[in-house]
Amino acid sequence: MDLILDPKKIEALGNLKWDENQRFRHWLKSKDSQTVAHAFDQLSRQVSAKIDCTECAICCKSLAIVPKSTDIKRLSDGLQISPYEFKTKYLKKDFEGDLVFKQRPCPFLKANKCSVYEHRPETCRSYPHMENSHMIGRGWHIVENTRVCPIVYNTYEAAKNHFGFALPPTKERTPNSEA
Repeated sequence: MDLILDPKKIEALGNLKWDENQRFRHWLKSKDSQTVAHAFDQLSRQVSAKIDCTECAICCKSLAIVPKSTDIKRLSDGLQISPYEFKTKYLKKDFEGDLVFKQRPCPFLKANKCSVYEHRPETCRSYPHMENSHMIGRGWHIVENTRVCPIVYNTYEAAKNHFGFALPPTKERTPNSEA
């Protein structure tokens, strides 16, 4: 399997394949969820083993992180500041009222590595959410991440091959064909 690693190419292909990926997501819903989760888990492990996330770090550069209160506590403890100081210095409310990091890329991203790795938020720990425990019920997020993450994009493409998914051929219209 030839992997695509360039974040700009991933974004372009993810956008180009958006409809196809949505159809695949819906198609997967008709399959046994444990079988799907297991396949994605295995494929994701194979793809992940070939990718160094610190070469890319596009997730840390582009995604909005909504830390939970436990994440804020862990991060503030790790930084040796109060949760209040942490919120004041690093967080803001977004348009939905959620606390998110004030800036992107993540303020803790240094040379494509997390400077608070041991204390990072739970969502960062589980990203790209392809493991069995995260896969079920996250189909829409995974399709969304096919435009961001090389692991997700390449795993999704491998899964299409694994499950033998193909879009039905489009019916060509001729001047005499019915609409």
